[in-house]
Amino acid sequence: MNSPKRRHWCLTALLILSIIGNGYMLLGYLAMRAILDYPFWLIGILNVIFAVALLKWMRWGFYGLVATSLMAFGLNLYCGDGVLHSAGVFIKIAVLYGVLQIGGKTSGWAQLEPRREPCDQPGSGSEGSVVGGGSAAETKAP
Repeated sequence: MNSPKRRHWCLTALLILSIIGNGYMLLGYLAMRAILDYPFWLIGILNVIFAVALLKWMRWGFYGLVATSLMAFGLNLYCGDGVLHSAGVFIKIAVLYGVLQIGGKTSGWAQLEPRREPCDQPGSGSEGSVVGGGSAAETKAP
């Protein structure tokens, strides 16, 4: 029997603060009507989605946050921010990765669910299919 997953309080706090902070940022962009200027609002929406995915133990949420940090870095440079200021977005990823490592074998990272391929999921219909090399006579149903 699998034991229930337990998240370190630091990870929970970091993810909740990320959701609140990105939500606050989105409200700020709406209030300033700056939605059309640069797509920082899109990064905020994606960050909320990826943080929620991490709360639901999905590893792709972490990789999504890495991707949005790369997008934010590029946009900051494009908007004229310096390299040092723009690189600050990577501090968030370093802190998140560090917090995910707290706990050794029961760390948040060790408990994250890897991405499952559609054919790996039960009921996908691929359990009995023949892949490759068989002749047409071998693969036909009676």
